[in-house]
Amino acid sequence: MERELLIVRTSIEGNRRTSLLHAANKLGQLIPHGLEYAHVTDQLREAGVSAGLEPKEIHDTTRDGLAWGMERPRALPEAVDGGLGEREWLAELGARDGVSVAPEVTQPPETAKAVESTEINDFWLTRPELTLIRQAAQARRVSPFAVLGVVFARMLTITPHAITIPPLIGGHASLNLFVGLVGPSGAGKGSAVACATEFFDIQDSLDGSTQRKFVNLGSGEGIVHAYRKKPTDAEPYGIVNTAVLFNVAEIDFLTATANRQGATIMPMLRSMWSGEQLGFQNADPTRRIQVPAHSYRASLICGIQPQKAGALLNDADGGTPQRFTFLPTDDTTAPDEPPPFPPALIYSTPQSNPAQAREHANSLGTGGRNMVLPQHIIDTIQAQRLRMLKDQAGASADIAGHDTLNRIKLACCFALLNGSHTVTDTDWELSGILHRVSLNQRWHIQNQLQERARTDADNKAKRSARTAVIIENTQEASKTQSAAKRILTKLQENPGGLSAGALQAAVRYNHREYFEDAIQVLVDNSQIEQFVEGSGKHYRAKK
Repeated sequence: MERELLIVRTSIEGNRRTSLLHAANKLGQLIPHGLEYAHVTDQLREAGVSAGLEPKEIHDTTRDGLAWGMERPRALPEAVDGGLGEREWLAELGARDGVSVAPEVTQPPETAKAVESTEINDFWLTRPELTLIRQAAQARRVSPFAVLGVVFARMLTITPHAITIPPLIGGHASLNLFVGLVGPSGAGKGSAVACATEFFDIQDSLDGSTQRKFVNLGSGEGIVHAYRKKPTDAEPYGIVNTAVLFNVAEIDFLTATANRQGATIMPMLRSMWSGEQLGFQNADPTRRIQVPAHSYRASLICGIQPQKAGALLNDADGGTPQRFTFLPTDDTTAPDEPPPFPPALIYSTPQSNPAQAREHANSLGTGGRNMVLPQHIIDTIQAQRLRMLKDQAGASADIAGHDTLNRIKLACCFALLNGSHTVTDTDWELSGILHRVSLNQRWHIQNQLQERARTDADNKAKRSARTAVIIENTQEASKTQSAAKRILTKLQENPGGLSAGALQAAVRYNHREYFEDAIQVLVDNSQIEQFVEGSGKHYRAKK
C-alpha cells in the first residue's frame, strides 16, 4: 500500500488521476482478503490531496477504482506460518521491477533422485576397472565420478570416429561425449583430470588412424581449426587431427564466449556432440573449412561452478545442457585413510584386426563399426520417437531425447572400457546409475541458479523499497521546506503576527499537510516565535 500511495503522491500533472485510479484498483483487489475499506479510502484521499487533486475528483476516482478492484480479487502468494512471508512479497515487488523470480525448488524430479550409497558402492564393485578407478581417485583425494568422466573422455580420443551408435532414428549417432565436473572453486576439478591422466594410460589405435590433440576450447571457428587446416588441392579437407579432447577449465570462459555478439560456440558444440558437419560455407575459399560428419572424434571436459553456469543451463531450449554428463567433484564415501595408488590401467580400443579397423576408420561414419545394443534399448528409443511423431506438443515435455541418447553413449563407454563393442544389460544398468548422478547434479545447478535469482530479486526489491523511502523522505523535506519558506515570508509581511489558521491558508494546497512540520522547523531555528492571542495560537517573525 505504501508503494501505491507513494506513486500517487509523486505523480506529475496530467497523470495524477490515472495514478490514483490504478492505486485504488490494486488495493481494492486486496480488500476481499481483509484490507479495511475505510482505511484504504482515507489513505488514498490523503495521497490524492498531496498530489493536488480536487476533493470530488479524489472521491469519484477512489470509489470507482476500489469497486473495480474488489470485483477482481488478487491471487495471494502462499501463506507462510499463518501469514504472507517476506520473500513472497519481496519476490512480487522484484518481479514488478522487471526481475524474473524463479520458482523455489525443494525436491528433485523423480528422474533426478539422488543415488543411494549402497547403489554407489555396488556400482564401483561391478567390474575390476571401476574398482581401480575409485581406488585411484580416493588415493589422490579426488572424486571417483569425476575421474571416471575424464577416463571416458580420454578413452574416446583413441576410439575410431567410424565406431558409432547404429541408426535407430535417422542416421548414425556419434559417441562424442561432453563431461561437466561440478563443484565450487578449488573443489578438485583439475586434480581429477591429473589423476585420470596418470592412472588411465591410453595407447594409440592399432592402425595409427587416430591423430589425437588436447586443446583448450576456443570459439566456434576455433573448434573447426582444431581438426582442419586450410584446404589445398592435395588435401581438400586439410586434415590435421581426427580426435580432439577439448578442455574448459572454468565455465566462465564458455559463458563469456557464448555472450559475444555473433558467437557460434553453442550451436557448434551441439553439432559436435552429435557428430554433425562442422564449419560454414564461406565466400572466401581459403576460409571455407569444413569437417564432414562422423569424420572426427570429440570429447569435452568442462569445470562447472554451479552459480556461474547460467549461460549453459539457459540454453536448455537449444538442448546444450542435455548433451552434458554432469559429475560431482565431491566424494561422500571417501575413507579416512587413503588407499595406495594402483598401477596404471593400460587401455587400447577393442578391435578385431588392423585391416578391419582401417576399413572402419575410412568409412567416415557411413559404414563403420556399429556398437551393438540390446533389443530392449532399441524398442525404448523407437517407442519414444513414435510418441513424438504422433503428438509433438504432448510428448516433448515428457521425452528428453538428448538425455536418452546421452545415456546410450555412457552405456557404450562402459562397454568399450570393458573391452567390447557390444552393450550388455550390465552396461545399461551402470549407465542408468551414472545418468541419474548426472541429472541430480544438473538439478542442483538449476536449484542454485534459481536460489541466486531469488536472492537477487529480494535484494533488488529491498533496494527499491529503501529508494522509495529515501525519495519519499526527500520529497517530504522539500515540501516542508517550501511550506516553511511561505510561512516565513507571510510573517515578515505582517510584523504583528498571524493566526495558525491564516498561515495554513497561505500555504500551497498540496503542502498543507506539512504545515505543522514547517512551523516546528521555523521555531526550532529561532526564525519565528509562538504567542497566544485570544483563544488561538499565533506566530510572528523574530527580529
